[in-house]
Amino acid sequence: MKHPSPKHFEVRAWSAWAPGLATRDEWLQWAREPVPPPRAGAPELKFVPAMVRRRFSRLSKIALQVAFDATPPELLTDVCSVFATRHGEANACVSLLSDIARGTPLSPTAFSHSVHNTQSGLFSISAGNGCTSSAIGAGRHTFAAGLIEALAVGRRNPGHPVLLVIADEPFPEVFQAFEDEHPCAFGLALLLEPSRVARPRFTLEFPGSIPGPGAPARELPQALRFLAWMLQGQGALELGLGGRSLRLSRTTPPAPGT
Repeated sequence: MKHPSPKHFEVRAWSAWAPGLATRDEWLQWAREPVPPPRAGAPELKFVPAMVRRRFSRLSKIALQVAFDATPPELLTDVCSVFATRHGEANACVSLLSDIARGTPLSPTAFSHSVHNTQSGLFSISAGNGCTSSAIGAGRHTFAAGLIEALAVGRRNPGHPVLLVIADEPFPEVFQAFEDEHPCAFGLALLLEPSRVARPRFTLEFPGSIPGPGAPARELPQALRFLAWMLQGQGALELGLGGRSLRLSRTTPPAPGT
């Protein structure tokens, strides 16, 4: 099978948030020994009016916080975006299903904030952004799928960076028996653009297939593994994508404050 040619890209800006981890220095220290962040807490999201903010779920607050922090103000209204989340608004959906089971009338506002593209829509409204936006969910491989989608969007819009946002939080208690990753509340935003230099910062390749399904080891979500590698890691980073392998490498070592 002929594999796609390598894709080269740059991370023009990034932002990440997790309970107790907000600044670049805090994330650089975390990347030296990556562990699951604490579960409790949410960003303040001060740039959103309080009357609007109170309707946001924690997941939406996390996603919008990193999206706005990673995007220069002059690009907020003019950047295509990809929002990737594995679990999406699972907590909101469980709450709505519980209301149905109890015969309680559903809240239209709660329902409108329970769909998988909730964060994409809220970003569009909050930033006044009418550009293309996608919502991605691909199980354990959500980050890898979101990265490929973002690079594809960039290819269709040459000369324009693309905002990739990955955010998740632990499964609702009723589903925690099915959790196969370390449960984390986190958000990561990457402002990506295709590389036009002779020595690109990052290269993405598809080296081949990976072994068939087995009992997967519980590990950090792909997005946090990528962040740790981007900030501190050496060599290549291998991520799964369905039955394929995705390899990320770079030509220069990570710089302080990357």
